Amino acid sequence: MKIYKSIKFFLFVALGISIFFLMDTYLEHLRFFIGGLITLYGLDGFIEWLLEKDNHEKIRFIFKAAVQLILGICTLALFKNMETICVIWAVWAIMRESDEIAEYYELFKERIPCLLGFAESVVAIVLSITLIMEPGEHHAKIHMYLLIVELLSTVIFPPLRCAYVKFFMKSKHKE
Repeated sequence: MKIYKSIKFFLFVALGISIFFLMDTYLEHLRFFIGGLITLYGLDGFIEWLLEKDNHEKIRFIFKAAVQLILGICTLALFKNMETICVIWAVWAIMRESDEIAEYYELFKERIPCLLGFAESVVAIVLSITLIMEPGEHHAKIHMYLLIVELLSTVIFPPLRCAYVKFFMKSKHKE
C-alpha cells in the first residue's frame, strides 16, 4: 500500500507540474489528455478496489472505477469535438467533487480539518458548471489550472489529515 501511495503521489505531482509547463500542448490534444486522465482515475479506482478491505466500500470502488474507465476510453476513442470533451470533463469533475464533499462531511463530523478541500470542491463544481455553459478553450484553460490544484490536493491532503489525526487527535483524547 505504501509503495502504491508513493507512486500515486509522485505521478499526480508530476502530472500537475507538467500541466503548468505543457498546458498549451495538452489543450491542443485535449481529447487524449482528458481521456487518458479519466482512464487513469479509473485504473486508480481498480487498484483501490483491490486494496480495500471493507466490502461495502469495495462495491463503491469497483463500479466507480468501471464507469470512469469506460468514460475515459470512450473519450479517447469516440469524441473529437473540443466542446464535447469539455462537457464530459465538467460532468466527470462534478461527479468526483460530489464524492469528495460527502467525504468532507464525514471528516467534519469527526472534527478533522477539511475546509480547504471543501472549498476546492465547491470552486471546482462552480467552474465545471461554467465549462458546461460555455465549453471552449478559454474555460478549458481555467479548468486546467484548477486541475493542477485538484491533482496536488488529491495526494497532499490525505497524508496531512493522517498526520493531524495521529498527532493532534490523540492529544485531545488524552485530555
